[in-house]
Amino acid sequence: MAKLLVVDDEKNLRLVIQKEMSRNGHEADTAGDGEAAWEMLEAAEYDVLLCDINMPRLDGMGLLKRLCEKSP
Repeated sequence: MAKLLVVDDEKNLRLVIQKEMSRNGHEADTAGDGEAAWEMLEAAEYDVLLCDINMPRLDGMGLLKRLCEKSP
């Protein structure tokens, strides 16, 4: 199954998605904002990134831009 990273500043939404993905056999990690997600993306590989757009510190579009610059 897939390894996912769920990024959202709304904790309850993050946990609901993580629980549902895990229930379906996927490995799902979570991060509360783009900066935390960036650290996790540098430390491990993920198959899928589910990311909110509006978040504090580093928003979803900023995270996507960084990711594309690192691995086009």
